[in-house]
Amino acid sequence: MKARLIARNRVPYGGQWQIKDPATGLSLSAVTFEQLVNKAVAGRKANGLAVGLGIEDEVEEACCLAHPVECMDVDPARPKKRRLGLDDVLRGARVLLEFKLGGSQLVDQAEAERRAAICAACHMNSGWQRPCSVCQELGDLVRSITGGRSTSKDDRLFSCHVCACALKAAVHLPLETQCLGVTEEMRREFAYMKDIAGCWKSCE
Repeated sequence: MKARLIARNRVPYGGQWQIKDPATGLSLSAVTFEQLVNKAVAGRKANGLAVGLGIEDEVEEACCLAHPVECMDVDPARPKKRRLGLDDVLRGARVLLEFKLGGSQLVDQAEAERRAAICAACHMNSGWQRPCSVCQELGDLVRSITGGRSTSKDDRLFSCHVCACALKAAVHLPLETQCLGVTEEMRREFAYMKDIAGCWKSCE
């Protein structure tokens, strides 16, 4: 079993989160989980460390170590449909853009279409239930990653609740590139989704 936060949007007992970032060793504190993640991102960038797609899961693990009363045990293999905010997806898209700027090539159109069809039918692909205040920025990031390429399923591609990727971009990038940014937990979850839904993003 693995410990996860009962809810990322609640303030812990004592009024703030206090953790040690395992990547930098820095002590971090914040009132909200989102602020804590932002501080972890800033600290890693300031120390020249890469910020992977699993940054939120790493911070969550640190929270559970420091605040076990705020956590519960869950099956580590079964994906948890995370509560994604627009900032989460923007962060994921920026990570994908860093992969592209690092020299990653795009997969061919047939492979992108195959992936898009799988994601479009997946229950871990989720859209927005409220107005998108940063859709223009997100759209610009996606176009920067894909070079303007699209798939026939783009109108049904939103964000992945396993890795927070913007799927309109993710389906175009090589798997080996994307796997550099996923955590061991995400690998288990993608493997689970491969078994039940044919997920293409299995980093085995």
